[in-house]
Amino acid sequence: RISSLEQELKIRLFHRTTRIVTLTTEGKVYFEKASKILEQTAIAYEELRSLNTEIAGPVKFSAPPDFAVMYIAPIVAEFNVLHPRVAFDIHLSSDRVDLFSGGYDFAVRIGKLPDSSLISKPAGAVQSQLYASSRYLELNGVPEKTEDLIRHKILSFTGVKQLSLWNSTTQEIEKIEFNPVMTSNNMTMLQALVEKNAGIALLPKMCANQGLRSLSAVLPYLQTPVAEVNIVTESRLLPLRVTAFVEFLQKRLLEMLV
Repeated sequence: RISSLEQELKIRLFHRTTRIVTLTTEGKVYFEKASKILEQTAIAYEELRSLNTEIAGPVKFSAPPDFAVMYIAPIVAEFNVLHPRVAFDIHLSSDRVDLFSGGYDFAVRIGKLPDSSLISKPAGAVQSQLYASSRYLELNGVPEKTEDLIRHKILSFTGVKQLSLWNSTTQEIEKIEFNPVMTSNNMTMLQALVEKNAGIALLPKMCANQGLRSLSAVLPYLQTPVAEVNIVTESRLLPLRVTAFVEFLQKRLLEMLV
């Protein structure tokens, strides 16, 4: 191999006699440079290995805004108490961001995943139903059938004037049309309005389990179809800090969600 290298460089690296082999001037230069490269490589290897033996460093991920505020925020806070040296960079977006170009370690996605090379970890499912505050129902009456919603104040997402809900009684999808009195592009805003007795809105079932005792389900036999929640990554080979949080997040979400 040394001979091949000398032929390639067209330089002698060694003085050779029958009794001894010594470095030439060029050989000494090559040896010093190569030794430094090997030393730096060994240092880099040890540093990377040590980085992956402790839960510390940056973790960047993307998640849907309302879902992140309602479900993920408390999980991040809990994990950060356990591992304070992890620095989170959380991006909220309703779009399915590109993990590679955005430099994301992972993303949380809701709904059916398209076929792709991404690796997915199931993290439960979400389902929504109609809610109103107890006070609103006291003042306006409790709807007993779908037709009763016509005389009620309906709050909805911006641009939504029809809901397709699963009727557990008839085992069919039921379409409900309405003219909303208020709309918003933010679930947290709709939830706050419902809590303030503003009307009836479609909210995640989780709302009823977050200590919001003032909320009551309206026509509880009507619910949205189940939407799967997944954590997606580009690779199975992730830094320890990312793997630790993804596993923690997955476990907590499975405990919380439908």
